[in-house]
Order: sequence, then structure tokens, then C-alpha cells
Amino acid sequence: MEETVIEKIKKIEKMQMTVDGFMAAADYLNQAISKDGVLLGIYGPAYTANLAFACEVYLKQLQLLTIGIEKGHELKRLYQSLNDDTKALIRGKYKNNCEKYCAEINNNTKLQDLDLCLENYNKAFEDWRYWFEGEKSSSYIGGIEFRIFIKSLDELVSEMTRQIGCTNQE
Repeated sequence: MEETVIEKIKKIEKMQMTVDGFMAAADYLNQAISKDGVLLGIYGPAYTANLAFACEVYLKQLQLLTIGIEKGHELKRLYQSLNDDTKALIRGKYKNNCEKYCAEINNNTKLQDLDLCLENYNKAFEDWRYWFEGEKSSSYIGGIEFRIFIKSLDELVSEMTRQIGCTNQE
């Protein structure tokens, strides 16, 4: 049975509260890392796991808005499950946000394209929540491309949820 618009709105709002919490935790950890780079080893895994989970929930919000939620943590698979129009919107936002970042920092900065970003962070939640077990698929810790990808998802989710009447979106 398909969810009503009101049920979708309520679920999206709850999902957004979850995203906001994970992003707040990641931002707090990022501040701790920024104060003393030595703490990267202490806070890096939790920082990246929080970013990855927020990213996962954003992708699941987009799924809910377009195709229906799928289970799993693999970011690349969640992204690939979206319809082509949604993926094109994400790509456009990611490209635009990368260009803005490069213009602000240094035009010679080379950032990963979206495909490489998805590949590098595909299993970030699984890799970093139990980092001490080793055998990770990636050693990337929440870099700028990942933050830009998450920002792009946030922008798209905000736009789409405003269109259906969610109240707690900025």
C-alpha cells in the first residue's frame, strides 16, 4: 500500500531530525579535529560515520520522494537506485557546489568527481563505525568532496520537500 502525502511528510520530517542530529554530531567532531589535528585519529572514525549516516538518510529521503525507500548502507547503490532525473539534479548541484568551493579557496583546486566520491565513500558508514576491525574498503575520512556531496543532497531534499509542504525545512 502506497503512503499518503501526509504520511510521507511525517516520515521525511522525522528523517530530517535524524539527519540534523548526525550532522550536528559531525560538525562538533570536526571542530574538535580542527583544533588539534592529532585528534583526527580519535574523532575521525566517528566524524566520518556520522557524515555517512546523514548522507544515507538524505539519499533515503530522496528515494521516499521518488521511488520508495530501499534498505542498506551502500551510498553508491542508494544513489544508483534513484531515477535519472533525480541523479541529474544531484550531479548538477554537486558540480555547482564544487565550482563554488574552488572559486572561494583556489581555482587550481582539483576535487573528485561525483562518481569517485561515491566510490570512495560507498561503505563509509560500515567502514568507520567499526574502523578498529580493519579491512575497510576505503581509508577516506570525511573530506571536502563528501561534505559537498552531502550539502548537495541537503539542497535537493530541501527543495523537493518544500514542494510537497514539509514544515521543518528551511
